[in-house]
Amino acid sequence: MKLIVLDDEEKVCNLICALIDWQRLGLTFAGTAADGISGLELIKSARPDFLITDIRMPGMDGLQLISEAKKLLPDLQVIIISGYSQFDYAQSAIRCGVVNYLLKPVKQQELNSTLEKMVNEYTKRQLETSRAGLLEAQVKRDVVRKQQAALLSAVRKPGTVSAEDIQLPFPVRIYIIKLDGQNPPYDMQAGSVLAESLEVFIDRTVMLPHVCVFYDFFCILATGSGCEKKEYGDQLLGWCKSQVEIFRNFTLTLAVGPSVDDMTGFYKSARLAFQGISRRLVDGTLCVYEEKESIPAADFDFSPFVKSMFACMMQDDSVKFGQLYRKFRDGIAELHLMPCQYEPLIGSFGKQLLAEARRQLEDESYDKIAGQLFLLECASSAEHLWENTETFINLVYAAVTSANREKYVRPVREAQKFVAAHYNDCQLCLNSVAAHVGLNSTYFSGLFKKNCMVGFAEYLQNIRLEKAKELLVHTKDPVKQVSFDVGYADPKHFAKVFKSITGIKPNEYRQLYE
Repeated sequence: MKLIVLDDEEKVCNLICALIDWQRLGLTFAGTAADGISGLELIKSARPDFLITDIRMPGMDGLQLISEAKKLLPDLQVIIISGYSQFDYAQSAIRCGVVNYLLKPVKQQELNSTLEKMVNEYTKRQLETSRAGLLEAQVKRDVVRKQQAALLSAVRKPGTVSAEDIQLPFPVRIYIIKLDGQNPPYDMQAGSVLAESLEVFIDRTVMLPHVCVFYDFFCILATGSGCEKKEYGDQLLGWCKSQVEIFRNFTLTLAVGPSVDDMTGFYKSARLAFQGISRRLVDGTLCVYEEKESIPAADFDFSPFVKSMFACMMQDDSVKFGQLYRKFRDGIAELHLMPCQYEPLIGSFGKQLLAEARRQLEDESYDKIAGQLFLLECASSAEHLWENTETFINLVYAAVTSANREKYVRPVREAQKFVAAHYNDCQLCLNSVAAHVGLNSTYFSGLFKKNCMVGFAEYLQNIRLEKAKELLVHTKDPVKQVSFDVGYADPKHFAKVFKSITGIKPNEYRQLYE
């Protein structure tokens, strides 16, 4: 809290400054002046919270100064210092509720007591103002959030909200802005910056009551009291073009719904606006689209394609998988659908394929692929839409086939770890290892050979013989003991196996390294 002292006598200013308990009161010295005009300039530049001023000063007297200062700083707290001869003069100011006053000569205790009272009142008032402001701001935020939630429900789930929920005066007009990627990889963080910039632009340029909400790659703006579509549509399009110059990896499309007088019309207006947005896939972005008539949804059952493509993933048949996708794409093309018909179809196809693959994927792998669903939602042209769809389904294919391979490899890796820890157990065999990994011994035998390119018995034998070679070279244990240590209960059988593989007896192998 800043304080200024004004008096035409410099020694009085210095005395008052010396008497104030700055630290205890939490006050900061902001300057002194010796006349009213200089004092007012100091107030303008320093913008103090407290002012101590004499009544009689050259240039501009204290009361005139206070009047001018209050116009600049309505909450400025003032103490007038006056002599006995000026007491009536000071009281006239006090009756107006303007100031506290002290008589000269100023006493330290009285000065600090008055200042303390003023500081306490000022702090309390600031706190109350702050609380009231915070409460008012919170109420406004809550109202906006409710309006946004209602607007979002109205466009995503028609028929679920009433006009009272959105709280906009009819007639209402809907504007939709769609954000799309130009060239992959898409920087989604830049997309969020664009959304924030758009929100600021809308709040600054829409003078009528309005609600604005963002979801996925859309901005939905509803304006009340009949916003002129052409005038404001041109403003929004101008903003879109300026942003695309900055964020070159993104592009924007604008669609405007007709002005409507009730919620039934509102839902139709929203449908038409979304329908207009889809036209970007054929007619280009950075345009304003306005649809007149609704186009019905397409009737196309892609479930057979999803099930067949999932079967290909399970069989790791990438050739047939690609053939099925091209057949799906050709089927869409043969229907000669409008963009607003095939765009949601393709999005649903990708989502259903991911849902089918969900049961094969661990949570982490599924979440990673689900995070790429935006590829189906941010295409700026039909060509990009098909390219993005192919990229997405290939990601799903790779995730599922990788998970399947991991599923088959995992028990083999577990078996290898078990053998490495128990090779010295003479009871270790195919059946015991298969039981450990929870598989049928026949199935496990085939799985193990497929992954390791060698049968289990041969794999175990190789592990044991390698361990035996190490013991023969690095220890002086008898061959009989070495055979026990690597899992052979019969030393003669061990010696026979060792020679059949290495071509020499165990003792002869040891002598090579002595």
